[in-house]
Amino acid sequence: MLVLLALHLFTASIGESGNPALTLNEIRHTFRTAVDSETNARHLIIYTGSSTPLRLGYTGAATILMAKHTLNPMAKLNYFENGKALLELAIQREPGNMELRFLRYCIQSNIPALLAYHQNKDEDYRSICKSLSTIKDEGLRQMIVESKLFYPCQ
Repeated sequence: MLVLLALHLFTASIGESGNPALTLNEIRHTFRTAVDSETNARHLIIYTGSSTPLRLGYTGAATILMAKHTLNPMAKLNYFENGKALLELAIQREPGNMELRFLRYCIQSNIPALLAYHQNKDEDYRSICKSLSTIKDEGLRQMIVESKLFYPCQ
């Protein structure tokens, strides 16, 4: 009975189109907390999906964050490589999406140099700074400003 209830709750949380029920604001909030919470990183991977490049990008970023939450070096590398591929695919599909560029900038600003994933950091920073004043999505704008990573360009 408990299994049936859990299955019902899971399927109820997914829309008719098969997209996860998380709203963009919920995804953003969960991403910010996933840095310190393995549970939230896993939650993002499961409930964000890949129906749009933005959702795919968040899934990739959350997958990269899982590397922080595991001790096994091979698992860390696998999470990183898989997440990086998803994030880069999302950006390839929507290169002008500043939220995807922000996700990549955050990742590239915080990962060890050993992983050699910093090549887009300066370009992403300049693009985000250039478009910060024209971003109409107040949630995204607030997330960027609150990150304090873009303080000089405000």
